Amino acid sequence: TGDPEGDPTGDPEGDPTGDPEGDPTGDPEGDPEGDPTGDPTVSVDPESVTPGDTVTIDGEDFDPDTTVTVEVTDSDGNVIGTVEGIEVDSDGEFTTEWTVPEGTDPGDLTVTATDDNDPDSSASAVLTVVAPDDGTDDDVADDPSVSVEPDTVEPGDTVTIEGEDFDPDTTVTVEVTDSDGNVIGTVEGIEVDSDGEFSVDWTVPVDVDPGDLAVTATDDNDPESSATATLTVTDPDDGVKPVGDTDDDLATTGAGITGLAVAAGLVLLLGAVALITGNRRKGGHGLI
Repeated sequence: TGDPEGDPTGDPEGDPTGDPEGDPTGDPEGDPEGDPTGDPTVSVDPESVTPGDTVTIDGEDFDPDTTVTVEVTDSDGNVIGTVEGIEVDSDGEFTTEWTVPEGTDPGDLTVTATDDNDPDSSASAVLTVVAPDDGTDDDVADDPSVSVEPDTVEPGDTVTIEGEDFDPDTTVTVEVTDSDGNVIGTVEGIEVDSDGEFSVDWTVPVDVDPGDLAVTATDDNDPESSATATLTVTDPDDGVKPVGDTDDDLATTGAGITGLAVAAGLVLLLGAVALITGNRRKGGHGLI
C-alpha cells in the first residue's frame, strides 16, 4: 500500500467520469439541428396590385401541422381582410389567396400570418395597392374624351356627339347644359362599343338662347369616367344668308327681277306712245 501506484483509484485519470468531455450532453451545441424550425416568413405575389386584384399569400417555417390566421391591415391599422383556419403542412408551409376589396385606397397594406396555437409565431409582408389609372395596369383605358360636330350651330340644327376611350361594352348618358347649368337635353343608354367609342345624334331645341352649351358624357357604371365638350349656339338673325339659301330668298330675288322687267316695259310703252303722237301731229299740219 506504500506504492501510490498500487491504488489505481489514486490516479485521477483512472475515473473516466472525471473527464467533463465524457458526457456529450454537457455540450449545449451538441445537437444544433435539434429544432429544425426557423423564424417563419410570409410573402405575397404579386406585391403590387390594383383594387379587385387577387394575390397569393405563402408562408414558410411555421409550426408543422397546425393552422394560421392571415390578417390584412391598412396604414392606419384598420383591418380590411381576414382569412382564418389556413392549414400548415408537415413542412411548415401554407398558401392561400385573397382579393383586394374594391374601393381600397392606394397605399401599403400589411399582410400578417399568425399561428393559431402560438401568437408569438408570426410573420408579415407588405402589399402595395396602386390606383387603377396610374399606368401600372396595361388594361386601363386613357382619359375619355367627347367631341361635337359641328361645334357651332343655330337652334334647330342637329349635331353628332362622339366619345372615345370610355370603358368598353358599357353605356353612357349625355347631358347638355347651358351657361347657367340648366339641363336642356339628355340622351340616356348610349352603348359604348368594344373599343370604348360611341356616337349619337342630338337636335338643338329651337328655343335655345345663343351661347355656349356644355355637352357631357358620363359612364353609367362609373360616374368618375366623364368628359365634356363645348357646343356654340349662334343667333340666326346675326348672320347674312347667301342668296339661294332658302325659298324665301328665291322668292325675294324673283320678285326683284320681275319688278325690273315691268318697269322697263313701261318705259318702252311710254316711248312708243309719245312717238306715235308726235307723228300724228306732224301729219295733221301738212293737210291744213
